[in-house]
Amino acid sequence: MTNRRKILKAVGVTGIAGLAGCIGNGNDDSDGNGGDGDNNTNGTNGGDSDTIKIGAYGPLTGPASNIGQAMKLGFDLAQKQINADGGMAGYDVEVVYGDSESEPSTGKSAVEYLINQENVDMIAGGFHSDVSLAVVEVTYSADVPQMISNSVSGSINEKMESQNMKNVFKMSPPSEAYGIGWNGFLNDLQDEGVGYFPFENKRIALIAEDTSYGLPIMESTTENLEENGWDVVSTDEVAVDETNYRSLLTRIKSNEPDVVWAVQTAPSPAANLVSQFREMGFGDTHFMQTFVPSNPEFANLAGDAANGVMWMANIGVVPEFARDVGLVEAWDDEYGEEVPGSSGSLPWDNLMLIKAAMEEIGSLDDLTVDSWSEAVLGLDQIKGSAGYFDWTEDGPFHQALYGKDTIPALGHQIQDGNNRFVWPFNVGEHEIDESYY
Repeated sequence: MTNRRKILKAVGVTGIAGLAGCIGNGNDDSDGNGGDGDNNTNGTNGGDSDTIKIGAYGPLTGPASNIGQAMKLGFDLAQKQINADGGMAGYDVEVVYGDSESEPSTGKSAVEYLINQENVDMIAGGFHSDVSLAVVEVTYSADVPQMISNSVSGSINEKMESQNMKNVFKMSPPSEAYGIGWNGFLNDLQDEGVGYFPFENKRIALIAEDTSYGLPIMESTTENLEENGWDVVSTDEVAVDETNYRSLLTRIKSNEPDVVWAVQTAPSPAANLVSQFREMGFGDTHFMQTFVPSNPEFANLAGDAANGVMWMANIGVVPEFARDVGLVEAWDDEYGEEVPGSSGSLPWDNLMLIKAAMEEIGSLDDLTVDSWSEAVLGLDQIKGSAGYFDWTEDGPFHQALYGKDTIPALGHQIQDGNNRFVWPFNVGEHEIDESYY
């Protein structure tokens, strides 16, 4: 089994150009583009024999630069802690960054640079799903081990499986996992009789922005709820920038739903929706949202109308777990602030999981796509800030398992304009405030 780092060490000053004929695509008509062959070779490029070099990509500049900078803080902290604790499988860790600028083509070029010029041993990070869809093609062609931290789209999972991308693993649940989470959250609210629950007829109306993010989540939620006895009275698509929902809400109100549920990503339209819901006097009907309240701008814009809204994220910081693994204390010591949600915590988990896998592999000389795949699949319930990370041969292809026993979806309630983590009930940090109902 060939390891490209070994080859590069052996040729020394001959350099990459002299290897064009021997590290191509694994067949006789190789074009020398490097390692998209039989997955028994390793796309790592070699470097200082005492250092493992990890390339991390994310939106360091551009419209989501706040996310990218939080990701960098997570990686920087993990790198510092790992090196202070003896390194990764005995190697010092160096994280080198690539800026995607939130653009697939830019992210692809950034990762190509990390692999071909920075000679990284593996790739970590990833936020925007469309960027990661482009990046996995690069790492797959180069046979470079990769673990995606934050990207969620099920399209990534489909590509990984359809092309048998043994080199790529994914941490965050796909967006479709929201259906499982919402089913659990609503059924627990029903069982506990929280707020206006329990409902005799369990009638729910669903609203989704008409994007590749919103529609699969509504579809998955519909499927899961109907399987568990919920009556989905309507499913409606709205433009991502819609501002006037009154006619839609009038029709929905006529169906007498017990719950009105929405999935949106833009704070301003979502704030309009909940404000107009309150204005129309739905009575003993709960309003629930997906994802968008994670942006504080939603509650700021909605004002008092946001209070009492229950909402869900499919992965995030579980405070109890983040304390147990030492992230909360370490982050406060290093940066003097709270962990900035999953944008900071998942990159930290990312590097710690890579460390666990590398310690199973043993050395960079033994790092191949096959040994990487075997090591990650062999990790057993690794505790991180978001739950327990576990990949199995019979689970979703190279996708960390998700659900309340592994990586739980997290239910929140907005209380006095602040997000409070309330579900799963056994790990929630706050009680649901029923005075809003």
